[in-house]
Amino acid sequence: MAQSKGKQEKESFSDERYRTFIETIHDGVYETDMHGNFIYFNKAFCRVFGYPPEEILHQNFSKFMDRANARKAYDAFSKVWITHQGFSDILWEIVDKDKKVRVIELSASLIRNKKGRKVGFRGVARDVTEKIRAQEALKESEQRYQKAYEASRRAERWARSLLDFVPYPMVVFSEEGKVTYLNPAFTETFGWELSELQGKRIPYVPPDLEEAFREDLARLKQEKFIRRIETRRLTKDGRVLDVNMRAALISRDDIGARGELVILRDITEEKRIARNNEALLRISTSLPAHPDLEELLDYISAEVKGLVTAEGVVVILLDEEKGEFFFKGAAYDDHMTQKRIKEMRFPSSRGLAGKVVATGEPLISNDTSREADFENLVDQAVGFQTRSILEVPLRSRDRIVGVLCAMNKKHGPFDQWDVELLSTLSGTVALSIENARFADELKRAYQEVSSLNRAKDRVINHLSHELKTPLSVLLSSLKILKRRLRDIPEKEWLATVERAERNLNRLLEIQYQAEDIMRDRRYSAHRMMSGLLECCADALEALVAEETGEGGITARIREKIDELFLARPRAMERIDLAGFVRRRLEVLAPAFSHRRVKIRPSYGDAPPVCL
Repeated sequence: MAQSKGKQEKESFSDERYRTFIETIHDGVYETDMHGNFIYFNKAFCRVFGYPPEEILHQNFSKFMDRANARKAYDAFSKVWITHQGFSDILWEIVDKDKKVRVIELSASLIRNKKGRKVGFRGVARDVTEKIRAQEALKESEQRYQKAYEASRRAERWARSLLDFVPYPMVVFSEEGKVTYLNPAFTETFGWELSELQGKRIPYVPPDLEEAFREDLARLKQEKFIRRIETRRLTKDGRVLDVNMRAALISRDDIGARGELVILRDITEEKRIARNNEALLRISTSLPAHPDLEELLDYISAEVKGLVTAEGVVVILLDEEKGEFFFKGAAYDDHMTQKRIKEMRFPSSRGLAGKVVATGEPLISNDTSREADFENLVDQAVGFQTRSILEVPLRSRDRIVGVLCAMNKKHGPFDQWDVELLSTLSGTVALSIENARFADELKRAYQEVSSLNRAKDRVINHLSHELKTPLSVLLSSLKILKRRLRDIPEKEWLATVERAERNLNRLLEIQYQAEDIMRDRRYSAHRMMSGLLECCADALEALVAEETGEGGITARIREKIDELFLARPRAMERIDLAGFVRRRLEVLAPAFSHRRVKIRPSYGDAPPVCL
């Protein structure tokens, strides 16, 4: 008895300790019968479910869940009942008394009585709502980040696709100045591809612009944006391009990256066109200021030398009579070379200049050592070394008069742009040469005309002396003869003497008219015609007098000629303009009746005129 009582007390103490432990733990503990009705639970379980004890006791678990979760719980408990295997960490959603959804983590196992029969379920419940919500929030955040990242990648791909279509070269640099992206326009302009430069620096800054480049970079970091800089950049093949450059700092806050976006525009062609136009304008406006051909060609050579950045430019002319080339215009960096080359001549059938004249086509050689037709006779004579050369023909109408030649380009090789420039300027040079030759011909023609004028003056003076003097003597002799013939009847001699006198005066008049013509003076055609008429009348009168003698017939012939051909004096007549015009229109009207013309005359008062 004593042992049994002690055992009961020990078991009672153990149960009390177990209950105390169950009531004080944080997790909820529960027991249900075989149908899922709660028959025991601790205080923590009430906190987990969000209901007071009286609303939980003897209630089925399905009361606290929606249909879907209740079905899920039923299946789980049924599986434990059948398999005798408990479960843990199963999540269910329940609705608390405030109609709020809670996430519960449950575990369950079978309860057996002393006889080993299954009588219900026992388990632990935890409120993991905050944990699940945090996990869901984290998952949503990860999803949002993933979506944002994917959107960023899509935007980046879209931006790159867009930049690929931009016609201007574009480069994206990292913060360290290394290439992360360049578009196809950059490759087309400068020659480098992205695969060659990615993660590297671009070697496209000319050595003389390194300091300016560092200053521009510092300015960009300070101002964050540079709108426009005009500078120069190198290409992969060594050419130097004039470019407009814009730059801006860019950043990716989402990944903490920074860099630079640079946009370049090749303005080499624009600047060349502008320089060419300015040079053509300067040369055109300077033509009158250089009347001497050699001085003008020196000026043009200097302009061309600056435009193509060459060490020397010469104008080579062809002497067709001697079959030689000579240098009429030149511009060199070395003044003594420019002076010596003008003393040179060489056969027109030799050298590259002879080839250009023969073919009529421009010629480029960026390495004269490989040209079989190149001869260095001129170089040796003037102390110059030609490494590269560009020659274009000088055309004047249908023939070639020479060659315009540029030597040793300072920046890069000669190219098609240089050919077009020299070809354009060659027309001006050829025109200047032709103008100079035309001016020389005009001078020679002027000298010849001046010589003829002097000869004409000598002829006029000679005629004046040789004709006027004898005619004057003859007229004086006739006057003396008339005085001595007064004793003889006039009808026998007067007509003959007067006729002779008239013809002598006519000879003097002809001499005066010839002098007026030769001296470009004005003379009267009427007087000339009248003189011819009188000459013919005198000739007819003399012919009749020879046959019949002086008398009535000769006088009647003279009177008839005067009546027929000499102008008669006419009296002035007053004319009323309005009446005169009206009568003339009436007379003319039938003549234009077939024309679709309406004449609406309007006459006003006008004073008469005298004709």
